[in-house]
Amino acid sequence: MFFLYPLMYWIYSENVMARSLKASADKLASETNKLGLVIAIFGIALGGIYFVIGKSDAASKMTGIIFGAVIIALKIGRAHV
Repeated sequence: MFFLYPLMYWIYSENVMARSLKASADKLASETNKLGLVIAIFGIALGGIYFVIGKSDAASKMTGIIFGAVIIALKIGRAHV
C-alpha cells in the first residue's frame, strides 16, 4: 500500500502544481516587463548622449528606442487591466 502514496500524491496535486506554476509564470512576466522598461529608459539616456556627442545615426536610434519603450509601457499597462 505504501508504494501507492507517491502515485496518489502525483495525481491529486496536479491542480495545485498548475496554479503555482501559473503564479510563478505571471510573476516572472511581471518582473521581465519591469526589467524591459528599465533597459528602455537606459536606452533613452544613451540616445540622448548620442545626440549630445553629435553622432549621425542618433535620430534613428532614438526613434527605435522610443518606439520600443512605448511598446513595453503599453504592454505593462495592458497587463494590469
